[in-house]
Amino acid sequence: MKLDFGKRYMDVATFPFRFIRALTTVGTGGAEVNECFLALEKTKSNNDQSWIREWAIQAEKVSRLAEKAMQAEQAVTARQAYMRACTYYQVAMFSLSPADKRLFEYLAKSRELFHKAAKLFSPQIEVLDIPFGKYRLPAYFVSGGKSRQPTLASLSVLLTQRSLSYYA
Repeated sequence: MKLDFGKRYMDVATFPFRFIRALTTVGTGGAEVNECFLALEKTKSNNDQSWIREWAIQAEKVSRLAEKAMQAEQAVTARQAYMRACTYYQVAMFSLSPADKRLFEYLAKSRELFHKAAKLFSPQIEVLDIPFGKYRLPAYFVSGGKSRQPTLASLSVLLTQRSLSYYA
């Protein structure tokens, strides 16, 4: 797919914006440039379904790499691959309509991969479940270590009736 990065083509819902969004995670290990370009290369021009399919395929490939690394007891490689696969499902997911059943499938896969990666950080990222009325909201805690510095907790959630039913 050829991307046009002209000013008028950089709106949130455009392919160039989605691609740049994926690339912004490279610095923190959320993606690899070559994997992003591989997904882009296989995507048919201006075709949402092709975009979604290719990013989901890339997520699945990288998820398998993570599992193989875990079997070989290569925790750092596995953690990095889990994080990338998590991101690639999100890239696919952000192109889905709220009515598409794959939205929550990819959300669940992305979260599962992040949880696997969280266990492999040092210190581990703690997966929390915060009560919110009759619902439970997911949250994460990253320790600042044993220092006496204050801890900042942040929970940011977009709440909709459908997302709340997911957490019930």
